Amino acid sequence: MPSASVSIYFRRRKYGDIGGIESACAAFWPRSNCFKKMQFRCVAIAILLEWLPHIEARSAGSEVIIGNGVVINNNAVIIAEKTFIKIGDDTLIGSEFNVYDSDFHGLHPDHRNSGNHLSAGVSIGENVFIGSRVTVLKGVAIGNNSVIANGSIVNMDVPANVIAGGVPIRIIREI
Repeated sequence: MPSASVSIYFRRRKYGDIGGIESACAAFWPRSNCFKKMQFRCVAIAILLEWLPHIEARSAGSEVIIGNGVVINNNAVIIAEKTFIKIGDDTLIGSEFNVYDSDFHGLHPDHRNSGNHLSAGVSIGENVFIGSRVTVLKGVAIGNNSVIANGSIVNMDVPANVIAGGVPIRIIREI
């Protein structure tokens, strides 16, 4: 597999650095076979990580962009396979959070391993509060200041300033 140049951006945290760029990148992405094949570029430190998440931009042109003052709790999985995942400033994310920009495989048996599957960017606004065990699927936009309830599956856009939850997600009320 050829080497791909992918971008993962961390903006500076409001409340000070959590360490040097090189040491933080090394802590986030241990040297595994997957990561030896790709080149990562870490721009600056932006977020507070409660435990090591899995943050991955898998291909050339894919991006994970995490804003200022973002807190990501234990066991997060953030994978941008073909497009982007953007998390806005001051967002709080609970434990066991998952977000993907892709289906990863097609449904038809003859095409599952072809690499031709659906992918669409994910945008999470500023000052969003996401509870534990939430999964955000491809193509979703979550508006500023919204709250996503624990255990929700976010499979459609959520407007700004609402509380939403459920499987599948639905708007519960405005804030």
